[in-house]
Amino acid sequence: MSKAMRCCYNDSNIQARQLVLLVDDARNSLCGN
Repeated sequence: MSKAMRCCYNDSNIQARQLVLLVDDARNSLCGN
């Protein structure tokens, strides 16, 4: 894998992880936790 592709791959992984955290935060807010 080229360095640029690895950077893009890591960026997308980080964004996906942040999205999951945002969804978890929203779910906790809705559930009143």
